[in-house]
Amino acid sequence: MLIGAERVAEGTRFHFRSTWKIPSGLVAIWNAIGGVDRWPEWWPSITEAWVVRGPTLPVTVGTITEYRVRSPLGYALRFRSEVTAFDLGKWIETKIHGNLSGRGRWDFVHAAGVTSAILAWDVAVTRPVLVRLAALGVVRSAMSWAHDRVMDGGEDGLRRLAAVKRAHA
Repeated sequence: MLIGAERVAEGTRFHFRSTWKIPSGLVAIWNAIGGVDRWPEWWPSITEAWVVRGPTLPVTVGTITEYRVRSPLGYALRFRSEVTAFDLGKWIETKIHGNLSGRGRWDFVHAAGVTSAILAWDVAVTRPVLVRLAALGVVRSAMSWAHDRVMDGGEDGLRRLAAVKRAHA
């Protein structure tokens, strides 16, 4: 969900917050989010993800992963995320470079058999054509809609993954 957008030197910075509520244990969700190279297996819009530096799991400061994401609007974004800090089982912070630039943070909370994975995503688009288009209010709205669809697909995929893991446990 779009919390806000603002014009900045590099274009338009978007502030998103998404909350996924998954009926699963904290460790399973932490490992699924931390295992970024496996995201394309369960997150439909993530078409590629690979670790450039460092291990996938355990989560480690300095690990860099590159992603290719297909927007429901038809364009693709390629970016890298680098883990800058984490508190095991509680949160992961990253900085983002590429077609998106900014910061992301996952927070994890477990209560009553449900793990909430909350993503705060503060990024600017850097592809020149998207920078120009994002200046238009209607396009910003479309980009917000596209972000929500990408995140909905991720939540649905993680729910299915968690259900399969529970069934095999």
